Amino acid sequence: MTIPAAHQADYYDHKVLDPEFEINRPHGESRFYDFLMNFKFMRVTQLLRSSLAGKKVLVICCGSGMDAEYLSQSGASVIALDISAGCLDRARKRANRYSLRYELIRGDAEALPFRDGAFDYGFVHDGLHHLNNPDTAVTELARVSLRGILITEPARAGITRLLVHLRMAQDYEDAGNFVARLDAKHHPEH
Repeated sequence: MTIPAAHQADYYDHKVLDPEFEINRPHGESRFYDFLMNFKFMRVTQLLRSSLAGKKVLVICCGSGMDAEYLSQSGASVIALDISAGCLDRARKRANRYSLRYELIRGDAEALPFRDGAFDYGFVHDGLHHLNNPDTAVTELARVSLRGILITEPARAGITRLLVHLRMAQDYEDAGNFVARLDAKHHPEH
């Protein structure tokens, strides 16, 4: 089921159930949640085998800025993009609350407003499953990223099924979109 981008943006602009959670997470959450978010970020950035310090990084589907925070704290110069003005407002509040530096831009991940090779790296975390054409967004991210892209999305794995069963993860998000999960068997690392 395809959810129009305008519906997704409206949900994140006006209907987010807990804006403070979005602004703060993982700060103030359980140790497990904090560990999981940090682990996901560290795991994907370790694949680079080099520091992000001084690198220019674009985050698409930035939501409330959690990934922009991680990247900024890693020393990267970060531009974070989202289609939702509400998400960008929460990301701005996060930056002010935690003394972070990153630039925020409202835009469409499927039609990025940047020149080819404008960034060292592109980054997306749990954002592609919100898009109608995630392949287009990945192509766009690759177009504007000189050195490579980092993607961390939900996996189709036994632990994920357990988390859904325990209601720690969802098959459908509150915004109405289905959470598509990657399958490593069909998408091997290169």
